[in-house]
Amino acid sequence: MLGRDFFVTNRWQKLFSLFLAVLIWLAVQSGVTLAPDAAPGHGHSEFRDVPLLVLTPAADLGRYRTRPESVQVLLRGDPSVLKLVNSRTIEAFVSLAEDSPMGTRKIHVYPPAGTAVISVEPEEVLVERLPESTPPNP
Repeated sequence: MLGRDFFVTNRWQKLFSLFLAVLIWLAVQSGVTLAPDAAPGHGHSEFRDVPLLVLTPAADLGRYRTRPESVQVLLRGDPSVLKLVNSRTIEAFVSLAEDSPMGTRKIHVYPPAGTAVISVEPEEVLVERLPESTPPNP
């Protein structure tokens, strides 16, 4: 009698509970199989000595120097994309489109497609105008 009551009493609740347990088990198993593979966009790489460019208006023909001349950039992205990136493919620049070209300027970074900038070190650089050299007389 005990065995018969186990299967007959609250039969639909027990079947529903079994169905939910199977769904939960399947969800956990699918999550476990995805865990060893790195999810896209979760890798990061550090790039040292990224060259720094100085952008000036077209009418400004002066020469400028930045201190430091290169920066360190930390990128986030898909590991397969980050393997193809090097310090020359990252565009780091200082814009001198404002009134005074001298002083400290914020560094702007355009990362390659499929990546995002996490940090730039240093965040600002000192911009100095180089003296104009006189061309030699012929």
